[in-house]
Amino acid sequence: MKTVTGLVIVLLSTVLGSLYASKFKKKRDYFVSLENFAVYLKREISFSASPLKTVVGSFRTDNEELAPLLNSVTEGEAVFPEYITEDERGIIGRFFEKLGKSDRTNEIELTSAFVEEIKRKKEEESGRYKRVAALSVKLGFFFGLAVFIILL
Repeated sequence: MKTVTGLVIVLLSTVLGSLYASKFKKKRDYFVSLENFAVYLKREISFSASPLKTVVGSFRTDNEELAPLLNSVTEGEAVFPEYITEDERGIIGRFFEKLGKSDRTNEIELTSAFVEEIKRKKEEESGRYKRVAALSVKLGFFFGLAVFIILL
């Protein structure tokens, strides 16, 4: 019975470690999708004269947490997931506040700068995810293993 309980504890602690790591994966994926949107937006600004609402509406993303932000862009108040920090909210919010308020050349420059900032954030989050994912799963496993050994 102790063996089964110990194995269950090892399994649960490993799963908890991987669930903790998934938060960082979500954040990385969010920035990947946001970068894709910014590149798409830059291309649309460069080659078409479509209104912002049309451009935002035509962008398709598989990231369910980015969709509320894009939907809120044309309506006013930006909506962010809980894992986005205040600094990141400020960067993203300022971009969308400035968007659509100047000529095409300035819009392209603004979007280019935003793409670079988001690329930097994406790389930062990718590195953090790689470090945290491996570490949290290993720590979860070894914590469960330690509890298992104590139970024996």
